[in-house]
Amino acid sequence: MDINLPTLMVAASFVAGASGVFLICAWLQDRTAQAPLLWGVANLVLATGVPLLASPDAAFGVPSTIIGLVLLDVSPALIWAAARSCNQRSLSPTLLGAGVLIWLIAFVTGFNFSPDAQMSLCFGLAAAYLLAAALELWFGRTERIQARWPLIVLLMIHTVFFAAGSILASVNGFSAAEATRLDSWFGLIHFETLAFVVGTAIFAVAMVKEKRELEQMTAARIDPLTGVLNRRAFLET
Repeated sequence: MDINLPTLMVAASFVAGASGVFLICAWLQDRTAQAPLLWGVANLVLATGVPLLASPDAAFGVPSTIIGLVLLDVSPALIWAAARSCNQRSLSPTLLGAGVLIWLIAFVTGFNFSPDAQMSLCFGLAAAYLLAAALELWFGRTERIQARWPLIVLLMIHTVFFAAGSILASVNGFSAAEATRLDSWFGLIHFETLAFVVGTAIFAVAMVKEKRELEQMTAARIDPLTGVLNRRAFLET
């Protein structure tokens, strides 16, 4: 079997789906934390969208491709929502759906919304959500959670790849030949995506676990009646 870009996209879809199931199973073990659920759904959405773009019959403007591109923006939005959930911040449905809405408005109303523009806008919106997710985790850095930092690094790398893809699609265009080339930038994006979905699934679960352990340690040091440090806390200090 020849390993071309569509084959790699299918492999990335499988890995994303498996990591999504892994995250949802982790959430089922502790349903008080919503981040694994949201991140897991994000990976499942990605796993659904990628095959639609990898199909041999895929072409810009057809329903399957439109749905695939929309799902590529839904997934990063859910990752951003998961990052906000880690910081126990409320989610804005408007901001969550803004990326998809912007792309659909551009597609419906945009004059000569070319394939290059479709890819550029899709990648650009995804990069914006990924950057927002990295910033959300950065804002919560006061918590001593080590798994936060690998997640931030992976999110920033993913952001750079999508931002670069957006720029390249806008400047150099997106040719049909690139859809089957592993040495194209789009091939590199899918290679990087394989590492991203695996790495973030592992570190997202680790982060939630660390957060729970930190909360339990804090609770063990505080008297539940008075809210002040208990004897154990004084002995430890």
